[in-house]
Amino acid sequence: MTAPSKPLPPVVAVPIPKIVKPVTPAEQYWAARALTAEAILSVKTQHHEEIKMLAVVEETKRTVSLSSVAAFHQQEVAQVNQMHESRQRRLEAIAIALLTALVGLVAFLLYTLQANHSPARQSRSVHFTIPILSPFASVVEHESSVIGTKILTVIILTATVVAYGCFRFWMAHRLGR
Repeated sequence: MTAPSKPLPPVVAVPIPKIVKPVTPAEQYWAARALTAEAILSVKTQHHEEIKMLAVVEETKRTVSLSSVAAFHQQEVAQVNQMHESRQRRLEAIAIALLTALVGLVAFLLYTLQANHSPARQSRSVHFTIPILSPFASVVEHESSVIGTKILTVIILTATVVAYGCFRFWMAHRLGR
């Protein structure tokens, strides 16, 4: 694909005086060389002008295509940033919810541990009478369990840590895809 070139100016026949006309073979040789050199020079000049015009056209095309690619790239980057920001907000919300749940669980466990070890709770046993045994006999009920409060606390905390580790593992593999 070539750019339109400028038309060559028409060759005007200029009358050459007889004094200037080459007569000897040496003069004819040098005159022919001069005409050839002028013709080659004009062709080279025209060729260089065409090359410069083509370079300008190609540079313009490249600039236009680069600007369109840059605009597309900016749109794509904006979409990726928006998706990243929404994912980041969701992860922050999940992290805050998990942290709140963890703090609530720890507060609840501390409250139950404190409530179970308070002296008022230990001295206040439930007394009830069984009429079959004796009207004056009473049975004291003590709450006892095979699994104590400390073991339950450790189990719940361990389950929470394992759940958090599983969640992190799941999120790492999900984001890795």
